[in-house]
Amino acid sequence: MKFITLSSLICLIMFSCSKDKENTPQPITPSNNPPQNVSLVTSVGSYWVYNWYKVDSTNTETFLNKKDSIYVHGDTLVNGKVYIVYKGGYFGPAVQTFLYADSSGYIIDKGYKKFTYIDFGQNYNFYCEVGNLFCSYETSYNSTTKKSVPAGNFDVIETQKAYYMPDSSWFSVCDSVKFTHNFYDKNNGFEISSQIGFLNMLKNECSYYERRLVNYHIAP
Repeated sequence: MKFITLSSLICLIMFSCSKDKENTPQPITPSNNPPQNVSLVTSVGSYWVYNWYKVDSTNTETFLNKKDSIYVHGDTLVNGKVYIVYKGGYFGPAVQTFLYADSSGYIIDKGYKKFTYIDFGQNYNFYCEVGNLFCSYETSYNSTTKKSVPAGNFDVIETQKAYYMPDSSWFSVCDSVKFTHNFYDKNNGFEISSQIGFLNMLKNECSYYERRLVNYHIAP
């Protein structure tokens, strides 16, 4: 079975990942969140199962007939760093994810910052699509509110992704700035839920897809 990386698949789902000169948006005011220690799950035999939903502009949810399973495959050495390898599916296609915790407090997926467990309230992953179709950035927070999904209630780190237009016009027919949210377990860094959308969904329908954890096992 052929695998692609998760970051590459998300690019294919949402837009072509080409870059242009980025314009810095208004920064989010940093929150006074304490640093958090995150230890990625490394034990082979660990797995996570997710269901997919579509959420429209009125927050009406539709259960989709899609299920993802992710498992720990092992580890590998990339550019002198030991990455944990996770395999499974993402919205159907098979993917591989390579994660490690870097010295600056970010969880890295083959060069892409998934979230931070130290640098809370700071904006990162600045990006602008060629042709100024949109720009985006991400911000992580040490949430004080538990995230509830079918698998249970979890203490989480929340990552907020902001989509905006560089000329300050409205990003979509509903929002001047569109936000999507991902949530990760505060202790072990695995995904609790995540939101994605095709560009036309976000801009014209104000809808998105959401993946939620329904079952998991952490092997000893």
